Amino acid sequence: MNTSEQNSVIIGALIIICSVCITIALIYTSTFLIPFVLALFLTYLLSPMIDLLQIKAKFPRFFAVLSTLVVVGIIFSIIIPFIVQSISTFILSIDKYKERMITFVQYVSEVPAYLNLTINEDFFIDAIKDLPLLDITTSFIGNAASIASNTVLVLIFLFFMLLGSRSEEEKKGIWLEIDHKITRYLMTKLVTSFSTGLIVGFTLWIIGLELSIVFGVLAFFLNFIPNVGSIISTLLPLPIAFLQFSNPLLVGAVFFIPGAVQIIIGSIIEPTVMGSGFDLHPVTILCALIFWGLIWGLTGMLLAAPMTAILKVIFERFAITKPVAEVLAGRFPSFMTH
Repeated sequence: MNTSEQNSVIIGALIIICSVCITIALIYTSTFLIPFVLALFLTYLLSPMIDLLQIKAKFPRFFAVLSTLVVVGIIFSIIIPFIVQSISTFILSIDKYKERMITFVQYVSEVPAYLNLTINEDFFIDAIKDLPLLDITTSFIGNAASIASNTVLVLIFLFFMLLGSRSEEEKKGIWLEIDHKITRYLMTKLVTSFSTGLIVGFTLWIIGLELSIVFGVLAFFLNFIPNVGSIISTLLPLPIAFLQFSNPLLVGAVFFIPGAVQIIIGSIIEPTVMGSGFDLHPVTILCALIFWGLIWGLTGMLLAAPMTAILKVIFERFAITKPVAEVLAGRFPSFMTH
């Protein structure tokens, strides 16, 4: 083994060791880093509005930041009561949902009888009665409350980040490139996710599906998870639809109309507006979702694509890590093609 090969092996080993150490650090500092990263990305989303207030309305920076946060707070104060009401309705209707599930099982169990087959109907009915739907709902609310408990810390980070953010003229080189990519991605995602959530929620409400507002909000947030999120948000309303509607056309509408909305916005409109985006291979995005999801949970999955894109932009700037950036884009490094 010559000196060049030895250096390559050493560099590779160091990169692996550093990656393991950084992953461990990300896990153990998640309590602090998750609110910090959320505030960082919220800064990208809110900065255009603050700059607009400063330039057009001649607001001082402090009042522009304060006004923007107040507007965001008002929006959430309008949305949250609807979500709370929908979840409360679901909790009060848990017994009714169980009765519907039992009726559905009894109806389905008649099909094997025509084929001279027998199934243990009582087993499924007892299992449904023992389903811990209330515990699952309570756990979901507890997780939501846990996320909300970080809101104060996020707001503190966000306030000082917005006050101290630099103008675009002061950003140069790699930071300007990262700023452009992240801002374009987040603004595009915000508009398309809001449109998706609004159309899906309104459509399900017109159809008459219970929890339509909750599913609309979930469609908004899940749309930030590339590829996987749109599939999950399309499938989530189906169990409620099966239990609520006896008309198969309504069940089909609950699936196909939101699915069509996801395809049109996610596969046609969004790529057209975003252009080349982050130049990340779909497999890279999937692996990023798994990795960030394992260490930071749902928040990591929401931020997986932009955080991986930042790493790719940084890797492209250094000769040692440039092959890694090529792999993330789904291309073989140049030295592997010869």
